Amino acid sequence: MKSALSLAFTFLFLGSSIASDEPEAVVDTSGQVLRAGVNYYVVPAVHGHGGGFGLNSASNLSLCPLFVVQEQLEGTHGLPLYFSPVAVSVEQSVVRESTDVKVTFNAPTICIQGTLWLLVYDGSIQMFAVGTHEVDGNPHPHPHPHPGRQTLNSWFKIKKFDDGYKLVFCPSVCDTHPPVCGDLGVVIVNGYRRLVLTDDPLKVVFRRA
Repeated sequence: MKSALSLAFTFLFLGSSIASDEPEAVVDTSGQVLRAGVNYYVVPAVHGHGGGFGLNSASNLSLCPLFVVQEQLEGTHGLPLYFSPVAVSVEQSVVRESTDVKVTFNAPTICIQGTLWLLVYDGSIQMFAVGTHEVDGNPHPHPHPHPGRQTLNSWFKIKKFDDGYKLVFCPSVCDTHPPVCGDLGVVIVNGYRRLVLTDDPLKVVFRRA
């Protein structure tokens, strides 16, 4: 009887240890865990830093292609979006810190392109910026054994940042190294608040739509 109890406690301890190895779950402004497929608004954590995120051509010359931009007016939520974690587990619907996720706007566009976030190099501003595309974010798309540049560039991460979070591009979904790694922040170009790779990350929180 004693050995059986000891064995049970051993399994309980091992189970707790394994569970504790899981990254912390990301939480929204109400303290609820972020869930895959649920719509959220991503907004600045600090007052006076603009509104949520939306889509714009970021150019006065054309309507397309679309890039991710921040709304200028504080209190503006922007477009709803949802997350798709790469991890497959019993709790695969939970969005966790520092793990790969796809980000997709749940909104129609006037351009012939998808709304999946994608890091691209924008030669007009000579920076890596976040645009959108229809490419699926599967890290191992059939029949190719390795992800292509567009597939790899559609994976982002959410990391704890002081009392909020920051968005990061540094995918770890495959063995090949990404071309760049860094935090996402906002720069103003031609009057548009572009979401780009920068050394000055924007602290954000997640509000359920």
